[in-house]
Amino acid sequence: MNIQKSVLIFLLICSVSTFVLAQNNKTKKADATFNAGEYYKASEMYQKLYSKAGTKIFKAELGFKLGECYRHMNIPRKAEKWYKKAVRYKYQDPMSILYLADAMKMNEKYPEAKTEYERYRDVVPD
Repeated sequence: MNIQKSVLIFLLICSVSTFVLAQNNKTKKADATFNAGEYYKASEMYQKLYSKAGTKIFKAELGFKLGECYRHMNIPRKAEKWYKKAVRYKYQDPMSILYLADAMKMNEKYPEAKTEYERYRDVVPD
């Protein structure tokens, strides 16, 4: 019985490791696409990854990257949506807060933008 449990645990660990490596390779491909300036294609790749993301940390990272795609494509409504997700999942780079505020401002959501600018100021003092 213990051998069966050990084999089952080993197989589970192997399958999880394979899944993580596959996600990492797909993330690298999406990053390369983004770095090549192909923001629309990168956004599609990131969205597929986001739909399968398991951790909040990974969702935060992908949310920020999607926000960046839409910021570069000058689509502030979608940029705002994804930066909000990055901030909600506590993305570590405070630029996510600043870019969220910028997107809100572009979307004429001035009171909300002001709140985010103030939050950014509190996180990154002069």
